[in-house]
Amino acid sequence: MKKYAVMVVAVMLVGIMASVASSGVVYGEPGWDNEGEGRSEETAWEINSPEVLAQVRDDVNSRKFTSARYYKLTSDIDLTGYSSWVPIGGGQTIRTDSWSSQPENTFFGHFDGNGHTVQVSIGWGDARNVGLFGWVDDGGSIKNLSVSGNVSSKPSSVRLHYVGGIASRLWNGTIENCNFDGTVTATGSSLINSQSTYVGGIVGDAGGNYKIVITGCKVGSMSATSISSAEGKYGYEGGIMGRLDDDNSSSMVTDNYANVTLSGNCDNSGAIYGERLGNNGTVENNTTGNSNNGDNSDNNGGNNGDTGGGNGGGGNGDNSGGGEENDSGNNNGGNNDNNGDNPGDNDGNSGNGSITINGSFPDGTVNTAYQASVTVSGGTSPYEWTYSGTPPTGTTLSLGDSTETAYLTGTPTTAGTYTFSLTVTDNNSRETSKSFTVTISGSSGSNGGGGGGGGGCNSGLAVLAFALSALITLRKSRN
Repeated sequence: MKKYAVMVVAVMLVGIMASVASSGVVYGEPGWDNEGEGRSEETAWEINSPEVLAQVRDDVNSRKFTSARYYKLTSDIDLTGYSSWVPIGGGQTIRTDSWSSQPENTFFGHFDGNGHTVQVSIGWGDARNVGLFGWVDDGGSIKNLSVSGNVSSKPSSVRLHYVGGIASRLWNGTIENCNFDGTVTATGSSLINSQSTYVGGIVGDAGGNYKIVITGCKVGSMSATSISSAEGKYGYEGGIMGRLDDDNSSSMVTDNYANVTLSGNCDNSGAIYGERLGNNGTVENNTTGNSNNGDNSDNNGGNNGDTGGGNGGGGNGDNSGGGEENDSGNNNGGNNDNNGDNPGDNDGNSGNGSITINGSFPDGTVNTAYQASVTVSGGTSPYEWTYSGTPPTGTTLSLGDSTETAYLTGTPTTAGTYTFSLTVTDNNSRETSKSFTVTISGSSGSNGGGGGGGGGCNSGLAVLAFALSALITLRKSRN
């Protein structure tokens, strides 16, 4: 009997030690750079405050690590106190004498927003890279992140200028399931010749000879402004990106949604992108809402051929056609003077195309009020929502008919990990599904049963201490 009890306690110790070892470590806290930490998605460094995020930024920009590291948000972050936020990766290298070359300190790690939101209020003067992230390259990735607020700059002497809601520039990297709501602007008066400014809701500029992937992203509500084009000066603005250079045939821009208002002051503006070069990658299933792209949105459909948009191909210009790869928004594209130079298969008249469930449900805490939502983009309303699986005990999924939003609300009563799926069907029987996992932890500070306690590593160590004590007691009883 004693041997059996000792074996039980030993198994408890192994399980507890494995649990503690596999739990995340907050970046910068004791033990954060132990061997194995931050080297995989399972051991991703946790970011839980503006100060920790700023430290991550400083270490990336000083090239502290020469190989990719993994990061994960564990809470929403308010960065509005960092008005001159230097972006993560690329910094603010300013060169007034020549065109840009790739900086050494790009972001090549892997950042998981984990369904959380970073609120920003970034305002720069003459700067090359403006955004939460700067230059993403060398296989770097950003996913499951929402950013809201204002990102602005006033370029003057910098020749190449990139402004993005998520990142300023994307080379050889991936941005997926990211959202932006707010304003992105680049305005200036004393501009130099040969100056180009790229403004986008997700990224300012994307592509080149490298593979880029932007998929499942949503710009829910955005106003964008790039410099007014003049002789020797070039402005680009787009709902997803200012400029797309998909020279690499492996590049993909798919299943994105943009609901934007563009200034129309520049010659290159569009609901998805302002300008497209290369034309070798896959650009499809990108949809737009009731976009108003100003008077100069000619490049949104007619000249690019593959970018649709709201209000008839994404703009009110004469050449804002439906396009051949991306569907138009809530108007069928037939009310403009010209449906585009390359109308393709008339997708512009086929409604909103494929549908996507955007967003995620964050983790919660027992006995703490919970409210979160996800939305559907694309397709044609009304929508019908259904679900399978088990949401957290004490919460309710509100799946109202005809609505674009599904809510999870209530007060969780039982700790645990819950998995469920949502399925949404539009009026044309187009359907999509998405799975969600929500972890409900024990209430803060409770010492009661049911797995409550303090949670996290402290409670694990407390149980470890208890198990050790039990083991010692059993050993004494044998002697």
